[in-house]
Amino acid sequence: QESRTLLQSLSDQVVNTVLWSNYAQSLCVSRDAIRSRLYPDYFVRTIETLERELELFKRKDFYIPKNENLREIMSAEGAIVRPVLSSLLSYTKIFLKKVLLRTALIDEPFAVDYLFKYFPKSLASVYDHEIKSHPLRREIIATMIANTLIDRQGSSFIADYHKLGEARFLVKIKSYLICNRLFDANNIRFELYRNDYLIDTATQYQLLSDIEHVLNFSTRWMVKHLDRTHIDAAHLLDYKAPLFELLHTITAKNPRTIIEGNERFNDFFTHLDYLRFAIITIIIKEESHHDYQNVGTLFFKTVDTFSILPILSALDTLRITHEDDRTLRRQLIQFIEQIVVAYTKKILAFQRTGEEASEAFANYIANDAEAFGEIQSALEHFLTQDHADIKSITVVVNRLLSAVI
Repeated sequence: QESRTLLQSLSDQVVNTVLWSNYAQSLCVSRDAIRSRLYPDYFVRTIETLERELELFKRKDFYIPKNENLREIMSAEGAIVRPVLSSLLSYTKIFLKKVLLRTALIDEPFAVDYLFKYFPKSLASVYDHEIKSHPLRREIIATMIANTLIDRQGSSFIADYHKLGEARFLVKIKSYLICNRLFDANNIRFELYRNDYLIDTATQYQLLSDIEHVLNFSTRWMVKHLDRTHIDAAHLLDYKAPLFELLHTITAKNPRTIIEGNERFNDFFTHLDYLRFAIITIIIKEESHHDYQNVGTLFFKTVDTFSILPILSALDTLRITHEDDRTLRRQLIQFIEQIVVAYTKKILAFQRTGEEASEAFANYIANDAEAFGEIQSALEHFLTQDHADIKSITVVVNRLLSAVI
């Protein structure tokens, strides 16, 4: 009788979970339609990965033609049709779960959170021990992580599986999950969902894309660099509070008000572009004897002084038609990272004991006023251009890079 009463009390929570799953997957398919129009190559590689890795997945079963005939399953707007996207959504989750189950990633301490997310909160609070020792513990965690990743990032999350190799692909999975928690992105997304019909759909989709763009930037950086730092990815979460304290002190040039009266939400999107550098600032701090506020202040002063965000924005919005230009864009982003890191480290070495970060930055610039005056002139010329192209961006990035070498 007691068990029956408990189960009945969970009915509303279970129904809510089912409805939320439907919402999340429908949203993912809609956003994948947009992504497949913008990045069709990623979906081609996703299909190829599923073909190669899953015996269950056959193109003919889902009416997916050969790559050269892929337009047959595209809408007039150039997006892959929803029935096909729905199949990709399902099978990428199956594939991701299969990958996770053969690794130790789901046995790490941080993964336990995904076990408890599967169960209604009132049940989890009462049966803590039983849940931790659940016979399907690993399967549940793998399912929840797969759902979380694909619902947020879409089917094309697995597109680079073969390029990265399984070991680095697992680093990508963990990096994304850690960054998502570090940035408190879930709470921001749910605030967006709660404002359905109050915020128009196009704006919601764009804001969700902006979140994922920053997470992708941070994840890629971690995949490339984290193994060289010998820092446990989970340790990065210790910086969550200091990070947002630091961001709150930055005076943004274009503050955003998306939801009236919701300061935390609006502040998140006001400082979203700075978040893409959050992991880098933490790594610099870990490798130095300075405190995080000092390192972060110098780093973001460098970002602002050298117009790094407008340069990155220009790169993000470039229309790329040639593969050589796409390669050059990736290289320029790497150079920009190197520029900001190099300047920050130089100023940290220049900073005197007890000197405030802002004062140290000003003194460093004044120490070579002529050189920095020329850089500022080049930046001002770049910022006055109506439409920056890959050539003009390359010129200004090279100017910054040559000055710091």
